[in-house]
Amino acid sequence: MLNSGEIRFFVVERLQTSGDLLSPDRACVGMRLDPPTFLTCAIIHAAKVTTFCCYLLRLSTVLYCFLLHRGLSMSVASYKVVTTVPTSHTEIVLNAIIAAGGGHFDDRYDSVAFIERGEGHFRPLAGANPQIGTVGKIEKVVEDKISVSVTNEKLQGVVNAIYTTHPYEAPVIDVHLLIDTRPTAGILRTHSAPNGNKIS
Repeated sequence: MLNSGEIRFFVVERLQTSGDLLSPDRACVGMRLDPPTFLTCAIIHAAKVTTFCCYLLRLSTVLYCFLLHRGLSMSVASYKVVTTVPTSHTEIVLNAIIAAGGGHFDDRYDSVAFIERGEGHFRPLAGANPQIGTVGKIEKVVEDKISVSVTNEKLQGVVNAIYTTHPYEAPVIDVHLLIDTRPTAGILRTHSAPNGNKIS
């Protein structure tokens, strides 16, 4: 019968040679381990998992350096603010957004926005005070979706401008975090098409 010291040595040897990161208990099947031996198992298991995490960290660092080498800036540059508005108020809301600082791009363009027409679909519930529609009934409204880029400094002002000018009592406002992936040398990277022409 093995004593505690012999069991501990056996377990350590099994863990070191098995290569089983996630199931150290397989090396201890059928054994009754005293607390010091079990602690040894746990420490070795933790060390192996830590080593694996270090490899993942190194891999992510290499990937980040590779992206930097390709000329990509991964800094958070701005936000994309998206709202939908009845077509009767598109220009009013858009002008308020621009006046609040939205729609600037690369310090060389302003009033930049994308407007897409679609159909809004909603049903006001009890307690609502809809500007369009009737409580309890499905309403369909022709709306424009307005999308603009906004810097961090202007974000709150743009959101406030939408709330102030939007006709709905509860306007839909989506804020998306953007990552600037443009090449550091310019706005767009220039590529060569198969026929030799330049495209961006």
